Amino acid sequence: MDRYENRPCTVDVICYCGDEVLLIQRMHEPYEHQWALPGGYVDAENALDAAVRELNEETGMVVNWSNLNLLGVYSDYDRDPRHTISIVYYVEIGIIPKNFKFGSDAEDAGWWKFDRLPKLAFDHDHMLYDFLKKLFNKNKI
Repeated sequence: MDRYENRPCTVDVICYCGDEVLLIQRMHEPYEHQWALPGGYVDAENALDAAVRELNEETGMVVNWSNLNLLGVYSDYDRDPRHTISIVYYVEIGIIPKNFKFGSDAEDAGWWKFDRLPKLAFDHDHMLYDFLKKLFNKNKI
């Protein structure tokens, strides 16, 4: 028997500066209180707008969608207990802001060194691995 399921679409954003990445501490399940990349559901909007909106809602960071780069699409069925498909973007900022707010679905936010990351929710460690591999290869050319 064929079974079709409409899986929800989400976005995640790797916002980085030098050797640090911006993470949020989740306020809700799944993975309540664990650290993750900023992100969330795509509403009645395109994915780039959702990425900009989610980054701003969860961290207060404002970026232009034209500065976002596509890392990839993560669609393993069990990557998230809600079976979401995530479109992952990355953006480099020039300087880490001294003060920034966090809100929406985040109970905290902070900058973490890539080599000192906490345990991450979902498959965000895999996303960051792919990102660093891409960044390293790009810088070698």
